[in-house]
Amino acid sequence: MTTTDNPLKVLIVEDDSQLAEYLTDFIDDYDASILVQVADNGLGALDYLKDHRVDIIIMDLMMPGMDGIELCRQVKLMTHTCEIPIIAMTGYPAMENIDRVIEAGASAFMGKPLEPETLRAILRDLSHGRKI
Repeated sequence: MTTTDNPLKVLIVEDDSQLAEYLTDFIDDYDASILVQVADNGLGALDYLKDHRVDIIIMDLMMPGMDGIELCRQVKLMTHTCEIPIIAMTGYPAMENIDRVIEAGASAFMGKPLEPETLRAILRDLSHGRKI
């Protein structure tokens, strides 16, 4: 899927440490060459993005400090991060939440509990479409 010369880099932004670990393990099982970093909130993600390049962001909507919608807006405002595809996820997949996060710039949306086939398909589509 990826090459070791230019591995895909994924930033997971999730305040639930068990879910963050599950996502990390899932991505590792999907493709062990993908590099995964975890931030436990939106502010931590923005801090990480100041100095690091990532290819995909997978984020929760409901987080302390800065929610996923605001994080999405902030990522899309910065010139060095505005092209990063964002996968948003929430345990409250109401149309209002979906509309708000898509308007804020998310590329895809998933409800919780996560469906592995959906995540696998999104990762495949986004990783093939990335600019290297």
